[in-house]
Amino acid sequence: MIKMSKNEFQIDGKAQLIIAGEVHYFRIPVERWEETLVELKTAGMNTVSTYIPWIIHEEVEGEYDFDGHKKANQDLIGFIRLVQKLDLYLIARPGPFIMAELKNEGIPYWVREKNPDAIPNTWDGQMVTTSTIDYSNRGYRRDAKKWMQAIGNVLKPFLHPNGGPIIGVQLDNEVGMLSWVSHSPDITDQTISDFSNWLDNRYAAPRILPNCYSKKDNLTQFKNLVAAPTESTALQIRFDLSLFMRTRYKDYFQFLIDTLIEINIVEIPYLINVHGTDQGLGETFPIGISQLYDTFTLDNVLVGTDVYFGDFDLTTATHLYTLNKLMSATGRNWPLSSLEFNASTGNNTDHLESQKETSAIPLKTRLQLAEGTKVLNYYLFSGGYNRSLEVYQADGNSRVGIHGWRHGFGAIVNPEGKISYAYPRITQINQEALHNHELLSRTTVKPTKLAIGFDIDDFMTEYYYPNSHISNEYVNNLSMNRAKRPWNNVLKNLLSAKFNYDAIDLKQEIPDPKKTPIMVYLSSRYMAAKTQQLLVQYIQDGGHVLLIGELPEYDLVGESCHTLIDQLGVMPGMVVEETPRLFPSVQGLNWNQDMSEVRVEYYQTFTYKNGQAFLQEIQSKQIVAATIPYGQGSIDVICTELRFDPVFYTKLLAQNQIVPEFKLMPNQDNILAFQTDVDQGSFIHLLNTLDTEVHFEIAGLFNRHKITIHGRDGLMLPQNLKVAGVTIVYSTAELLRYTENQELIFKINELSDVIAVPTTQKIFPSQNYWIEIEDNEQLIHPTNKGSLVINIESDVLASY
Repeated sequence: MIKMSKNEFQIDGKAQLIIAGEVHYFRIPVERWEETLVELKTAGMNTVSTYIPWIIHEEVEGEYDFDGHKKANQDLIGFIRLVQKLDLYLIARPGPFIMAELKNEGIPYWVREKNPDAIPNTWDGQMVTTSTIDYSNRGYRRDAKKWMQAIGNVLKPFLHPNGGPIIGVQLDNEVGMLSWVSHSPDITDQTISDFSNWLDNRYAAPRILPNCYSKKDNLTQFKNLVAAPTESTALQIRFDLSLFMRTRYKDYFQFLIDTLIEINIVEIPYLINVHGTDQGLGETFPIGISQLYDTFTLDNVLVGTDVYFGDFDLTTATHLYTLNKLMSATGRNWPLSSLEFNASTGNNTDHLESQKETSAIPLKTRLQLAEGTKVLNYYLFSGGYNRSLEVYQADGNSRVGIHGWRHGFGAIVNPEGKISYAYPRITQINQEALHNHELLSRTTVKPTKLAIGFDIDDFMTEYYYPNSHISNEYVNNLSMNRAKRPWNNVLKNLLSAKFNYDAIDLKQEIPDPKKTPIMVYLSSRYMAAKTQQLLVQYIQDGGHVLLIGELPEYDLVGESCHTLIDQLGVMPGMVVEETPRLFPSVQGLNWNQDMSEVRVEYYQTFTYKNGQAFLQEIQSKQIVAATIPYGQGSIDVICTELRFDPVFYTKLLAQNQIVPEFKLMPNQDNILAFQTDVDQGSFIHLLNTLDTEVHFEIAGLFNRHKITIHGRDGLMLPQNLKVAGVTIVYSTAELLRYTENQELIFKINELSDVIAVPTTQKIFPSQNYWIEIEDNEQLIHPTNKGSLVINIESDVLASY
């Protein structure tokens, strides 16, 4: 039996840490299957994840090959049995869409040819530019159902409840992604009819149907209106179309779930993956959350991320941390998970266009563990080859994959089976994680007093009419202020200053000032009326808001809405953007008077009735930031983007008695610090984003003993942790593992590392360490770097 909660993934009543690697059996010669899976297991992974392509197994309609009778490496049944033989779990990803760098996104050619009405048009009646199909098309669904039933019956005997290795079945793949990347909503007769019916339900009494839909019952005219809206209707249609698409995607997932339930694919979670990273950053990722937001309410689903970042630095760390927080806030009864966690060297072709540092993947993995991730799938573990199509296509090579013959050039193991230079570092962090899986599988993240409040509707910008001036202005303003500017500035500053923020989904939760006294809101010119009122109430009740960006003057359909600024007594001024001849600059005032001139990209001036300014434009002396009291609380309005200056945000939050989670001495801007808790104690996670070794102490922790982190490395340090019958009061060395025969094994980076245990614990003398008594603790000082093995004999510690 597999169960899930907000913090655990349980198999047969025991919490598990799932670390998977993506292996495409259909691309690897059969004779290399076992070798590849052994390499995966050696790399510290306990699970295999694989796509199961429709285009591979039913390239010709009605001709299934699941046992390899057509081609040996299409023997899916044999592959699953091998996975089970090697005592690995399996995540099955049968589509129907799988993408996976396959032509037609993994859909057989015959499906498109058989259902031409499933090929959508988009804006202005143009053909879509991707290989998508209308998910709601009746013909497509009939064929997809047959496929899901066929593959489901193959998988059923191998489900974990039936004694097999399969612990989850993914539904489709990155639903909505093709529409997002092409900026092309599916506009078919079916979607238009469904949209019209949806509007009837949404605007049923007491709501009033907007005037722009007065002729929606004439589906031809309505289709033309949606495909080419006027300036006066563009924002309303964009808003409603985005909400409708959410329900459409939910309906599609429910169709897939119902299909699997009909053939008794039950008692395991259905997995859904969310897309959205772009160019190695996460600013656009919440668009994917927004698209699939309604699906999060489905029963027995686990929704995970697909994240593709490059090297690890403060910026990428901020983006990964933030999108995880948004996922946790919008999630329901499942743990934080990443169903595709990019593990390649960055090479998508044979041209060696990039080589990621070996430290990048381990650091990103450490950040996932620090945020409480319980399911992690490295994509791609092994490369391989794309076979020729059975039915010839005059497309240049007539192979199933878009990259030609070789696939997975930058994978951890390349197509020819050569292990990547990144393999040893990935193996190291995975083995450490799995050796401590009984602890890490049950960790919870320490809550904070600071959170980002967000309205996911701010990210409904994937469907806007490109020929509309007002729509382009709207989307550009939202995109810049909701993430592009603040994620790369204020949020990066907060993490660097050790303010580890949470996130609050304002559609699900009304923030409580007692629980969350400080809330950051990333504001644009457009903000929903309900959100504006919620912020007003939160401040009135005693909360403090840090409002970053432009002051809101309109709601999300472009109607004038001044709820927030009117209540605060604020009057917005002009927005000034930098140009090749204009160089905006600001300076500090009052408590912030020590801030010297700062060059900024933009600012917005404003006036206010009551409050205290702390930033002004240097030439006009107009105010661009101020603290404004309201009710029992207050708001810091910051209408500009400042430099990287963590000290400023420390001073700003100190005005409301909020201090950083950790204080490092000397200060270390490039070290990230987090805490996770388990019932036996805690872990302190430290990540060094620099390529130089650093030494510091942490106030209030480790009894002021110095910590050393090598360049671009991390530490996961135990604190008051009970393992193997011993309490580790603290350790500046990592606990690599503890074993059933009562061994504790630590990784010693420096001879200054110490391991503290209670004085009640008897310790034998050893040449591998010396003992010092400090307060009520015994300090174990290692005499050599490397691994320190401490064997436990009842209540006696002994090293050999």
